[in-house]
Amino acid sequence: MNPEITALNRLRGALRQSVTKLENYIKQCASEDKVVLETKLTKVDTIRKKLFDLQKRYYELPPEADLTETDEAIEQMETSLEEMEVSLKYLISKHNIDDKSTKLNIKENKTGKLLSVKLPDIPLPQFSGKYEEFGNFKSQFISLIEDNDGLSNTQKLYYLKSSLTGEAKLIQTTDDTYKSLRKALEDRYENKRAVVDSQILSLINLEKLNYESAEDLRKLLDTVKKNLRTLKTFEYERNNLSDVLIINLILQKLDKETRKQFEITLKSKEVPDLDNFLTFLENRSLVLEYVNKNVPSKSFSEDQSYHKGFSSNDKQKPKYHQYAKPNKSFVVDSFDSTKSEEEKFCEEHFLKTHTRTKSGRYIVSLPMKENADSMLGFSRENAVKRLNGIWNKLNKNNTLATLYKAFLQEYLDLGHMQQIIDEDDNTKSYYIPHHCIYKPEKTTTPLRVVFDASAKTSTGQSLNSILLNGGSIQDDLFSLVTRFRTHKYAFSADIQKMYRQILVEPSQRYLQRIVWKETNNSPIKIYELNTYGTVSAPFLAMRVLKAFADAEHQDFPEAAKIISRDMYMDDILSGATSLTSAKRLQADLSKLLRRGGFELHKWVSNHPALLNDISTSEYSFEDTQSNTVKALGMLWKPQPDQLTFKVSVKKKDSLTKREVLSQIARLYDPLGIIGPVIAKAKIFMQSLWLQKLDWHDNLPTKVLQVWNDFLVKLPGVNEINVPRYILSEDVTKIELHGFSDASERAYGAVIYIRCVTHSGLIQTKLVCSKSRVSPLKPITVPRLELSAALLLARLTHKIVPVLDLPLDKICLWTDSTIVLAWLNMQPHMLKTFVSNRVAKIQSLCSNSQWRHVSSKCNPADVLSRGADAKDLRDNDLWWQGPEFLLRDITDPEEYPCPKDKTFEQELKRNVTVSCAVTTDSDFLDKLLNLTNNYSKLIRILSFCCRFIKNCLHKNVETGFLTAAELDNAEQLLIKQVQSTTFPKEITALQDGKNVPVSSKLKSLDPFLDNNSILRVGGRLKNANLDYDAKHQIILPNGHKITKLIFEFYHKKYLHLGAQGLLHQVRLRYWPLNGKSTARMIVHNCVICYKNKPVIADQIMGNLPKERVTPISAFTNCGIDFCGPFLIKFKNQRKGIYSKNLCSYIHLSIN
Repeated sequence: MNPEITALNRLRGALRQSVTKLENYIKQCASEDKVVLETKLTKVDTIRKKLFDLQKRYYELPPEADLTETDEAIEQMETSLEEMEVSLKYLISKHNIDDKSTKLNIKENKTGKLLSVKLPDIPLPQFSGKYEEFGNFKSQFISLIEDNDGLSNTQKLYYLKSSLTGEAKLIQTTDDTYKSLRKALEDRYENKRAVVDSQILSLINLEKLNYESAEDLRKLLDTVKKNLRTLKTFEYERNNLSDVLIINLILQKLDKETRKQFEITLKSKEVPDLDNFLTFLENRSLVLEYVNKNVPSKSFSEDQSYHKGFSSNDKQKPKYHQYAKPNKSFVVDSFDSTKSEEEKFCEEHFLKTHTRTKSGRYIVSLPMKENADSMLGFSRENAVKRLNGIWNKLNKNNTLATLYKAFLQEYLDLGHMQQIIDEDDNTKSYYIPHHCIYKPEKTTTPLRVVFDASAKTSTGQSLNSILLNGGSIQDDLFSLVTRFRTHKYAFSADIQKMYRQILVEPSQRYLQRIVWKETNNSPIKIYELNTYGTVSAPFLAMRVLKAFADAEHQDFPEAAKIISRDMYMDDILSGATSLTSAKRLQADLSKLLRRGGFELHKWVSNHPALLNDISTSEYSFEDTQSNTVKALGMLWKPQPDQLTFKVSVKKKDSLTKREVLSQIARLYDPLGIIGPVIAKAKIFMQSLWLQKLDWHDNLPTKVLQVWNDFLVKLPGVNEINVPRYILSEDVTKIELHGFSDASERAYGAVIYIRCVTHSGLIQTKLVCSKSRVSPLKPITVPRLELSAALLLARLTHKIVPVLDLPLDKICLWTDSTIVLAWLNMQPHMLKTFVSNRVAKIQSLCSNSQWRHVSSKCNPADVLSRGADAKDLRDNDLWWQGPEFLLRDITDPEEYPCPKDKTFEQELKRNVTVSCAVTTDSDFLDKLLNLTNNYSKLIRILSFCCRFIKNCLHKNVETGFLTAAELDNAEQLLIKQVQSTTFPKEITALQDGKNVPVSSKLKSLDPFLDNNSILRVGGRLKNANLDYDAKHQIILPNGHKITKLIFEFYHKKYLHLGAQGLLHQVRLRYWPLNGKSTARMIVHNCVICYKNKPVIADQIMGNLPKERVTPISAFTNCGIDFCGPFLIKFKNQRKGIYSKNLCSYIHLSIN
């Protein structure tokens, strides 16, 4: 290494030591002298200068020197110095405050005595941006910081910024001074109207109580009192009318039982008083808090199923867990899904509120949450701010500005928005910010303005957050594209500006206001959107089209059916079996949609005759029909009538796991036509998980090479062309054939359609496929094969109603004889994993449909192992299926039940199992090895006992563990421990004898209680103590359960010392050799060790003059105090000192 670099590194190490010493000093100092602190602050500046000089010398080194580690170290030291500087300035400022308060105390103390009481440090007040909190924050901050003459304005500015959080922290000033920031806060938050509005809204939006809860009732009561106090400070006094209104508001938020109890307290015609009502709520919360502390675990009702309570040592606050939605990227959706409450509400709301104009256009009402209007705050300021930001961008790009203006002008010309001339002072109005998406490569619409209804108001809510989305009411992409492949003559079209053809109820348009100005210096104008583009837009649009189709079904039955079934958002994908039918459908669709104010454009078809009657301006492309167009994300070549793919992914020298996932997500294939390619990509992605790579970790070199090899071959996908039309001419017989297979890395299913024509020609075409990677937890291949069979059954069950074809036969194939044997058995004869899947498969399809295929003829084998794009392109087995499908298929052969070990392992044995609560030493050892937490150990055993009880009884216990269950589990554990450590003593006591004389328990006079637990005897029967304190449970010495109990009590009582710990344990247990165990637990406690105080050594004082001056005996007499002297050490029989007695007698002769 360069000698100069070595020297600089040594200097850096010395500076690092100085920084570390200074850090340790600041961490340990509590009340150091102010002068010392100021000296340390000066030292920080000195170290910073030296560090700057050192950094400068590093940068003067030759360019080839690697300074990465050096830069990180210097940056870390700079950060430490900044933190220390702040800490020292804070400590100095506290000294200034203390000095000032001390002077005041001396001046005001008339007795002349000073009180030396150490009070805790006063934390800085915090302000988050809530209007109602600003007054208290301001007064506290002025008292603590602003009135402190020892602080400079820079320090006050620092403390003020440190006190701001949330929205308030975003406020900045140009001068960046204390006075300017304080004034900005006062201008913003000393808003009497905003504070009063927020208090009233808080009263209106009180959270509803659905059940009796002391905590929730207390929270509601505190909120009401706080709001009333705040309103009173602004001189808004209560009166009789306000009291009645507030009482009724609160009553609407109470649970039924509390309301009932309040009504009982009222007289028949008495108007309730607010003070009395609040007193009732106060008493009610106290009663609920007392009653809910312990719910009895036993029910005295004959019907036990209706009275099951629980007891807990924790606070009575039930937790409701909301599970995350499962990842359904590669899962077939369920068909029998029921509507949620939100979806039902949106449906009923639409039916009640939608109307049609005379011209046929629909008017809809936005589905809103309960009390939605009161949730919104102020939004205009944010909208104006973002508009100014847009104009800063438009001023730099004239083309962008021209397109932006043209877009909004078109909005105005088409009547999709209107200007508000006389703006009302409606504080509930919501102003939607907007921005643009600019794509210059698009020739038709290079710019599109987007309205951001998710922008939050001052209350943190937005328009989208108070609206209901209504859910999805249309078929999925898989169904639409699959059905699209069954039409001989196909066409697609797009509804022009579909969302903007549906009007919003005029009474709700104040929620859709925007701000705009023609130039940067022009005055701002207010507009209201007559149409919508919010979170509920997809639901409303599709629901309008379905209602429209139902209303016009009588005049256009076929076209109405297409609108209801073959539409995805504003795209139509449909067709017919004949050219005449397709033309009629095309004409009927245009006529029908015009009745509702909709226009179709961007027409595409696989037959030119369907485009003859359409102007060229309504084509989806400009030149010829050989162009490729998008059909719901799929690439469709209309003239050759083929589906194709376009992938452009470049390999890189370095990739992260996140980037790999992004590249995989670009492989869009809803039907699974290139399923083997995607399966290989998913297998690779799973391998990254097995290597435990983080999202931002670069792939290892070998792994990256594997992925780059895959990417090199991936463009072969662009050469794959698949026929869109899956049927044949003059078909007499249609069959579906599905294949499933699994490997150790993935499993999948693929379906083919087999058509037999009138002339006897047989054709097979790939319809769809699904694949999944194998789970990370290894399972047997037969189980994976069964999972693949289930995937095939679900896929078949999904696709049959979608195709809506007269199928002559459905055959499902697997190459696993074990799976076929399982499918021919009753599910109850199989173990759980296999039984559940067999039962599901049997419910989806009949056993007669399943057949055996050899592995070499199984196209699903390609799917389960994955394939490169180039290899897949030339794989006839994948594109056409096995060759035997092109011949007549004979009836399946009978396969004998396989004599396989895996097959037999999944069979249930017909053995009568008796379930009883029994324990043994092996079970106890395994149980104790599960955890080192005594409380958790008891809960585990409690759940085990509950499971056994539920197996034996019809009344199943669920929910929280009761106190009785926890006590029973603890007794069971103690009995098992005592039976293994004191077997002779227990046997003797059970036989009515005394314990053996040689027993360690002899001196304790032990006995067995009613639960057969060994306890200490004694003479404390009449003492005023608990039963456990009079007769403690005996615990063996050195046993793990004894150690766990000591650790539990040590932590429960906040790390007691050995003596206090032993006392607490002996209130219930009597551990043998308890003192040693207590000392061991305290000694081994890491927390106690870290916080153990260091005992200072006492310096011996000077000996008195009489002890060091020679003098006659007995001239001075007295007593010396010294000691204690240890005369016996632990584990030592003999003392180390001998005991001597010396008597001195002084005779005085008179």
